[in-house]
Amino acid sequence: MASFGAASTEDLVPGRNSEDHIVVDLIRPEVISDLKNIADAMIASGYDRECIQVCTTVRKEALDEFLYDHEVEKLSIEDVLKMDWATLNTSIKKWVRVMRNIVQMYLVSEKSLNSQIFGELNEIFVDTVKAPVMQLLNFGEAVSIGPRQPEKLLRILEMYELVSELLPEIDSLFSDHHLGLSVRTEYREVMRRLGDCARATFLEFKSAIASDVSSHPFPGGAVHPLTNYVMNYLMALTDFSQTLDSLLMEHEDGEDLAIPPSPPDVINQVEEEFTYDSPEKFVAMKRHFYSIASVLEANLQVKSKLYRDVSLRHIFLLNNIHYMTRKVLNSELKHIFGDRWNRKHTWKFQQQATEYERATWLPVLSFLKEDGSGSGSGFGSGSGSRNLRPRERFQGFNSAFEEVYKAQTGWLISDERLREDVRTKASMWVIQAYWTFYSRHKNSVSERYIKYSTDDLEKLLLDLFAGSPKSLSNSYRR
Repeated sequence: MASFGAASTEDLVPGRNSEDHIVVDLIRPEVISDLKNIADAMIASGYDRECIQVCTTVRKEALDEFLYDHEVEKLSIEDVLKMDWATLNTSIKKWVRVMRNIVQMYLVSEKSLNSQIFGELNEIFVDTVKAPVMQLLNFGEAVSIGPRQPEKLLRILEMYELVSELLPEIDSLFSDHHLGLSVRTEYREVMRRLGDCARATFLEFKSAIASDVSSHPFPGGAVHPLTNYVMNYLMALTDFSQTLDSLLMEHEDGEDLAIPPSPPDVINQVEEEFTYDSPEKFVAMKRHFYSIASVLEANLQVKSKLYRDVSLRHIFLLNNIHYMTRKVLNSELKHIFGDRWNRKHTWKFQQQATEYERATWLPVLSFLKEDGSGSGSGFGSGSGSRNLRPRERFQGFNSAFEEVYKAQTGWLISDERLREDVRTKASMWVIQAYWTFYSRHKNSVSERYIKYSTDDLEKLLLDLFAGSPKSLSNSYRR
């Protein structure tokens, strides 16, 4: 009986297709007829138990070799629960690959071989493969009961999708009501647990966003790591849209949108946007993505309050809402969020740009107003500013502009197009007002008070938002 398990995994060669499954030769084809004759003779002579025992032992060894060659370890649930994420991530990827190969190739081929030798006798097949299949299912169960950390969700969804896809094949392979019942039952239970775990992990992800607290403002008002993580995470989840929507739909209820507790306007905003767009596909998933985006925005609003400078608050929100919008428009998320969400959030970051311009440049340019209502943080602010003379207005403007320059060259707008837009609008505000005032008073004010030409200011404004603080000396003059 040695040839019954003689072929190694390297010897497996594709054979015929059977109902879209690949059947490979697990043993040399030329010996199958001899093995069948031996099995028939032993069973006819009353040695059926001995025949089944020997064949099962040999085929188990062949399957163990297959698993060994695919680096499948015999791990307990406790072993899996103790794994760090890097190790678990690698193990899940290996599990997905091996699970597919085991079911779609090896088990199909094993059952075909069993049928060629033993006919309708399924006992050998089930006894041979049951333990390894249960071992693989135990890994799935261990993953499903482990800590529900957001980084695991994509892998769990991948596992759930595979298990769902392979369910009809498992039912077919273990169709015998008595012998295969335990495998089919356990398989469905693991699939259910993986689905529940995926859904719960998704909701934990939303909770993690809301509970992300910062004690210090993010440098330069740039895109916050939380925004980057959340939007890229949502983009990745679109690869599992059908699966995730199905899982969320199974347990759809209003409480999910309120987990974690959100500002009162969040759920109303979600429902308003959802009702307006009237989506036909991925209904549950869209609701939750709207909710996540709203929770993220609420978190960003809180984080913006960490900046003492009001202008920097607006730059921070500008950067982050713009990033959210670009990620949606340039990915599959645009089909989830819809046109109205995109238009609304485009308006939101444009509004932040407008608020930044007012907060920053109105105080600076107030020195150039003819009614004398200068009120910047630099020279000339206060009750006496209404009576400033032109030269004092130039001095006040110079001081206020330099303060802005020193601070805002250190701020960062990483998106090049957005940075140029904000610079251009700032330049329009400053240059027009400065040129009007300069033209009116250049002949009546000594040149020593006029530090900058319009060309100077235009060039200096190009240094803003580059993330590298700069300062101007008092003797600066182009």
